Amino acid sequence: MTCEQLRELKAGLLCYGVNVDPEVGEALVKARPYFYDKGFVHAINSNVLGTNICVSVAEAFSGRSPYTMYEEGGEFYLHYGDGEKTKIRLFDDLPKTGTVIDMLARPHSDKVISLWPSLVCCYDRPGKKCKFCSIKPTKEQGIVPAGEVVEGLRALFLKNDTYEMNIGGGTVENPDRMADYLAEICRGVRKFTNNAISLEIAPPTLSKIAMLKDAGADSLIINLEIANDTLRHEICPGKSSIKYSHYYDCYREGVRVFGRGNVSCV
Repeated sequence: MTCEQLRELKAGLLCYGVNVDPEVGEALVKARPYFYDKGFVHAINSNVLGTNICVSVAEAFSGRSPYTMYEEGGEFYLHYGDGEKTKIRLFDDLPKTGTVIDMLARPHSDKVISLWPSLVCCYDRPGKKCKFCSIKPTKEQGIVPAGEVVEGLRALFLKNDTYEMNIGGGTVENPDRMADYLAEICRGVRKFTNNAISLEIAPPTLSKIAMLKDAGADSLIINLEIANDTLRHEICPGKSSIKYSHYYDCYREGVRVFGRGNVSCV
C-alpha cells in the first residue's frame, strides 16, 4: 500500500468509522467489555498497517460505514472497496488491579494508556453541551478523587511499569479547576514513576500552564476542535464562550513552557 493509499484509508476510517460484524462484536465484548463504550472515548484505539488510529464503532453512523470489521483465523480484518482487506490490530487489555483504575483506564496504544477520571463536565448542561460529546455520567463514576486515581495507577504500575499516560475527561467545574485537579494527579504519579504524562484540557488561565509542567506533566493537548466561529457557537454552545484568542495565548504559553512539539490540538 502506498503512502497516499494509507492516508486515504485512515481518513476514511476517521470519517466513517467501522461497521463491526455482530458476531465479532459479541466476541470482543466478552474479551473487552468496554468495546462499545460511549461516554469514555466512544471509539476503539487500534493499529492499521503500522499506524495507530482511533476508530468509531458505537456511533449511529458507524453502522453505515463502508468499512466492515470481521474475524478470520483468530485475526481481525477490515473489508472495504472492491474486496480489499487490511488487518486491524487491537491493543492488549490492561492488567486488572482491583482498583478504580480498572474502570478508568483503557489501552491507547502498545505502551500508552488513556484515562478519564472525570465523566462530569461543566459544559454538560441544557443548551451548553457540545453536540459531538457522548459523555454520559453514571452514579458509579462522576469525579474520582485524585488520590484514588493515583493509588490505582500505582497498583497498575506494580504490574507493568512501562506505560505512558494520557489523562483527560470532562472539564471539572471550569478549566482552571480541571487544571488543578490534573496537577494533583500528576504530583501523586510522580512519586512512583517518571514515565511521560500528557494532559488533555480546555485552555485554563495562562499561569496554570507552568503549574501543570511543575506538577509533572510532559505535554499538553488543548483541542480547538472547530475553526469556524459560526459553527463553533452552534456545535459547542458552552465551550465557545472561551475566545479563540485565549486558545492561541495558551498555545504560545504552552510551547514556551513545554517546548516545541509538546503542545498539540485537534
